[in-house]
Amino acid sequence: MLYINNLNKNILKKDISFVICDFDRTITTFDSNTCWNFISKSGMVDKQFDRECDATFEYYRPIELDPTIAFNEKSKYMEQWTLDVLKIFDRYGINKEIFYNILKHDKGIKLRKNFSDFIKLTNKKNISFYIVSAGIYDVIEYTLQKNNILLPNVKILSNKFNFTDNGVNGIDGIVLHSCNKDIIDIPIKDNEYGLLFGDQIEDIKVGNRFDTYNIGFCGKEELIPTFMKNYDMTLTDDTSFDLVSKILIKK
Repeated sequence: MLYINNLNKNILKKDISFVICDFDRTITTFDSNTCWNFISKSGMVDKQFDRECDATFEYYRPIELDPTIAFNEKSKYMEQWTLDVLKIFDRYGINKEIFYNILKHDKGIKLRKNFSDFIKLTNKKNISFYIVSAGIYDVIEYTLQKNNILLPNVKILSNKFNFTDNGVNGIDGIVLHSCNKDIIDIPIKDNEYGLLFGDQIEDIKVGNRFDTYNIGFCGKEELIPTFMKNYDMTLTDDTSFDLVSKILIKK
């Protein structure tokens, strides 16, 4: 279902020069494996690893989705979630070889319908496409390559693992999570106009410095009113990217 709060002639007349887009549950479907859970869902690792990862998800995910928690407080929880999962990865020896072996066998990371066509259209029209994600750079890059859509206009801004022979030694640089993606330096000019896609309210913050039309994919019915208050356009279920391109990108 589609809910539009802000769609006027001025927006339709503007030329889009960039797209800022989240990855997990935005580019991918709501039932897709994510950058962080595809290993625990693979059946290729110790079951205790699965249980520990599931326990961290069950603890932190409700906090991530709770709109009543103060932003600064939530941000601390989100960083700790990432650090806790990294410790699990390292403790169970998920090194680069194991990581990529599981990733190559993964069939659970599923792109949203018509996303490939959408991103190809942006490349054709020389629209810069920034994937700003609290996920994992390696997973996003591999997924795009696998689907033949790692195109010249695409730049991935996400967490890069410091792999060791025996595991993972943290993130290269600042840990990106759902509450701090707005710290990313994106080379967008003041006079440019673009689209922003996300699946959480916090994703909107990434575009606060820019002139954006914000589109939210909402996975929970009870959150639709909150999304409608914050996003210009709210899409529910596994809405296709084709709808967005027909409305907002000039052919």
